[in-house]
Amino acid sequence: MGAFLAGGLLAARPASANVGDKLSVAHTEVELTSAGQSLRYYAHDGLREYVGDDGKVYAITWKTPAPPSVESLLGPYLAEYQAALQKPHPSSHGFVLVKTPHVTVVKTVHARLAAGSIHLPAHMPKGTTIHDLP
Repeated sequence: MGAFLAGGLLAARPASANVGDKLSVAHTEVELTSAGQSLRYYAHDGLREYVGDDGKVYAITWKTPAPPSVESLLGPYLAEYQAALQKPHPSSHGFVLVKTPHVTVVKTVHARLAAGSIHLPAHMPKGTTIHDLP
């Protein structure tokens, strides 16, 4: 589930896809070139879902007033993420980085802005890193 602000209250809404899933609901499609790669993503509610040639989501990024429910976006990687949370991981005031063998989650929260990403490093287009995704 993603999240959005409605009347000052945090309300949940279904995300289009989890990382690793095929995107089922099309929103605004954007194609851009970064690091010599043509990247395709779908934008909605402050979320960007990056989709590979196979139609599967390999990364989700966000810049929103309130953070989305990361757990609801992880799909089959949820248990791996939850296990990694139990171990020491880099974090400080408003910043969290969790890396597992299959998924990486970065979250930051400042005043009225939440930003972050979930990505599957092994599924990123060749020659592309998370830093190439706007």
